Amino acid sequence: MRDRFLAYCVDLALNRPALVLGLALLLAVLGGGTAMAFLRLNANTDDLIAPDRPYMKSYREFLDSWGDLEPIWVVVEHQDQPDKAQLAVDALGLALRAEDNFSSVHWKIPAAEQAAIATRAMPQSDLDDLAEAKDAFPALLSSGNTGTLMRDARQRLNRLIAAGAFLDDKRQRRLAAAAFLETDILLAALPGAEPNSASPRSAAEFYPQDEYLKSNSGRFFYLRVDPDKNYGTLAVIEEPLAKLRARLADLETRFPELSFGLTGKPVLQADEMATTDRDMTRASIAAILLVALLFMLIIGGIVRPLLAVASLLIAILWTFGFATLAVGQLNLLSVVFTLVLVGIGIDFGVHVVARYLEASATLPRREAIREAVMRSGRGNLSGAITSSLAFFMATLTGFRGLEELGIIAGSGLLLCALSMTVVLPALLSFVPQRVAKSRKTSGPPNLSPKPFSPKRGRLVLGGLAVFTMILIGFLPRLRFDDNILELQAADLDSVHWERRILEEEGAETWFGASISVSREELRQKNEAAAAESAIGSTHSVLDFIAPRTDERLARRAAIASASAAAFEVEAQDADWDAKDLEKLSAAYRRLARLVGKKSADDLPEIQSRLSSLEALAAQPKASVDASVARGMDFFRRLIRGNAASLRKALPVLPRRLFVDDNNRLLLMMHPASNIWDLENMEKFVAAMRRVDAKVTGAPITHLESIRDMRSGFVRAALFAFIAVFLVMLLDFRNLGLTLLAILPLGLAGLWLCGLMGLLGLSFNLANFFSVPILIGIGVDNGIHLVHRWRENEHEHEHELSLGATRRAVLMTSLTTAVGFGCLATASHLGLRSLGYIMALGSLCILASSLLVLPTVFGFLRRRP
Repeated sequence: MRDRFLAYCVDLALNRPALVLGLALLLAVLGGGTAMAFLRLNANTDDLIAPDRPYMKSYREFLDSWGDLEPIWVVVEHQDQPDKAQLAVDALGLALRAEDNFSSVHWKIPAAEQAAIATRAMPQSDLDDLAEAKDAFPALLSSGNTGTLMRDARQRLNRLIAAGAFLDDKRQRRLAAAAFLETDILLAALPGAEPNSASPRSAAEFYPQDEYLKSNSGRFFYLRVDPDKNYGTLAVIEEPLAKLRARLADLETRFPELSFGLTGKPVLQADEMATTDRDMTRASIAAILLVALLFMLIIGGIVRPLLAVASLLIAILWTFGFATLAVGQLNLLSVVFTLVLVGIGIDFGVHVVARYLEASATLPRREAIREAVMRSGRGNLSGAITSSLAFFMATLTGFRGLEELGIIAGSGLLLCALSMTVVLPALLSFVPQRVAKSRKTSGPPNLSPKPFSPKRGRLVLGGLAVFTMILIGFLPRLRFDDNILELQAADLDSVHWERRILEEEGAETWFGASISVSREELRQKNEAAAAESAIGSTHSVLDFIAPRTDERLARRAAIASASAAAFEVEAQDADWDAKDLEKLSAAYRRLARLVGKKSADDLPEIQSRLSSLEALAAQPKASVDASVARGMDFFRRLIRGNAASLRKALPVLPRRLFVDDNNRLLLMMHPASNIWDLENMEKFVAAMRRVDAKVTGAPITHLESIRDMRSGFVRAALFAFIAVFLVMLLDFRNLGLTLLAILPLGLAGLWLCGLMGLLGLSFNLANFFSVPILIGIGVDNGIHLVHRWRENEHEHEHELSLGATRRAVLMTSLTTAVGFGCLATASHLGLRSLGYIMALGSLCILASSLLVLPTVFGFLRRRP
């Protein structure tokens, strides 16, 4: 059946080459056009994981409620100059808010936003004092001004002085508390006003300072930037990141004494994609040049290699069309399918061209093409099926990114084999006969070996056996490195700052998310998290509010009741001058004399305010009015926040982070140690699950996806090996020949793992997909060599006549080693490790194919 298919294909190519090429080019154009119009790029790393995985379901439910909480972090480091750091982050934050590519920018919690949460955050004693001063609410909440406050405070003090003896203690305290509160709002106009040590009701406590986002040591100031993300591009945040870096470059010139940096998951991924794109481009150019040179040196000529490359390009365009129709998208893993096709798909063309050159020395062009396709096609079809199976087995991993890569790359390899079986022969049929015969003068020398020597064969096998035993001793040193941060280019600025943050305060950029429906449940989880050593800091609304008690609720209810009526009062604006301020001071002096005669304990509080009022007389009237207006606005926010729900009362940033639209509460749990290390991540996730079995977040998805990839990859490799073995058994219909064909792959795999242990190389998340490529190359070599040996097993009794197949195997292995080996110079450490492993693996396959297998053939041929 296989031979009939090959005969049909070559007859079609030779009898109707124009039709074949026209149809192939039409399908290529349609495939490329369809891909350009409809094939989308999905750079969302979350979509690499199958959506039906339980941990992904809970994570997506979390994202639906809270949105994307993976920001860019701008880091500003200062050397004992926090004031300049504040100026820098203020300037940058305001500039970014004016840009179009940022959904939100946060670098501080303004004092005005803190007002609304004040009654939930202040100590119980302050809340008691505020409730006691509720008589001042009409003046503070009305449309009054500085004069209103002065007049109202003076009237209360005069009433306290005149009628104090006739009032009970409660009424006296209420009059004093109201007057003191109004006075403190006035005193906030003093430069550098600080909380009054004698009074918990000072204006500075009602009007706090802006709270900047800082590290625990205070050395780093942070800006949290949520960029607009475009998952249709590899960089995802290319435009906002460029604008952000331009702003930082400007700030570096304005603040040379400060250090600026960017990090966070979006920046790390964007920098990684930029680095890999640059490294891949450079390596691809170098690889194309080196592979072309090898092609010409080993196979010979220029035209025929170009025709094989043209056939490959046509197959790649077909694959783009197939990917559009079958999958509809390329993800961050499947986007490399072209690299796979170039690495393996070109090998089918190499074998066809090599056999064609060999046959064209003695046969006419058409017969030489037929001979080449019929002879090499057997190995090509079997190799394509086995190589594609190695990728198709990725559908068993349960990891969506690998599944899509397996479907596209596996199908693409079959299309490459089809193109080399139909399109390449049609192209070769147009090459003039004189070009076809040029190999007699320009081709490479015949690389067929001399007659087989049993002595030399035993020496080769013995030496390789010793070599194998030595490498087996290094197998226990082979590792799988799960640390993604260690795969990044070491000189990346984002990696540098990520490590700086890790050193400064741990992995604060990672967090697990636990959702609670009540504050009591949230508090219980927070206490449980504090008891886990693997969990470091926690963040939630509990950072902004005091524990809720019946007493606090009663005080807040009293404040709400008094303020509701106060908002209905319309106070008349009252102008003021130095005389009004002096009258208020005189009232305090009279009160001080009166209190001094009765209770010395209350006297310091009154005298402190009196001295501050005297200092206030030196302040410009306009600045006092502005300060009082700001303070009264702050107080109105405080009262409105007291009556609002918790979600509405919270400042913008904590509201965005910790409360969803259904008023559910989020607990962020951060690791106590560096969870880029998988062992630490496993401990952290286990600790979080003891706190909340339903915990979700990036650490969970990261850990579980790595586990899925590792277990799925091992499972896929096992099934791929079984499937490949069965296909080869069907091909050769002989167990011995099947074992011979798979021998190069088995030995090369053993050698590669031993060499990796010897050299300290590890498998990782960047180089793991080298395995199916190497399986394809190793199986392909074995199949072609065994098929060629069977063709000549009754000829040249004492020679190993492998002819052009030997050159083709040499060519395919060297081009893969050289092509991928160019990645060994990459700055991205993951790509560099991929280059090392592919180069080592290809050379191991080459050695096992051309040293071991022909030697075994020689011994088998000498058997009776």
